[in-house]
Amino acid sequence: RGALKVGTFGAILEYGVEEKITEHSSLGATMVVGTMGVICKLKLTRASQTYLFPFQLSDEVMLQPVFYGTVAPLLAWLTVKKLLLEPLELKRKEEAKEKLRQSMREKVAAARQEAEASLSLMEERFRRG
Repeated sequence: RGALKVGTFGAILEYGVEEKITEHSSLGATMVVGTMGVICKLKLTRASQTYLFPFQLSDEVMLQPVFYGTVAPLLAWLTVKKLLLEPLELKRKEEAKEKLRQSMREKVAAARQEAEASLSLMEERFRRG
């Protein structure tokens, strides 16, 4: 997401990303570049609680703070995503698949037992008749 705001105090360029981590959590990073300097804002939302961490990187607009304020959170996010979040998501999906397989096994076993009971009942009737 991005925004350009122009007012009496000058222009402000704001850009950032927000990613849903879990069903109830999201994490966002926003860079604000303007007359007040360069600010990197990190936002964590968990259920109805929101935590906002603004970091003043520079009092004036310079290329280095803008670059590092953009690249550092991006690299940190990619690292956390690859090393923590994706394996956790994969584990959750595998557990859900295994749970589904187990319930299907139980249903098939119950259906097989019912079929065998019906078959033995039919054999018994056939022998009598």
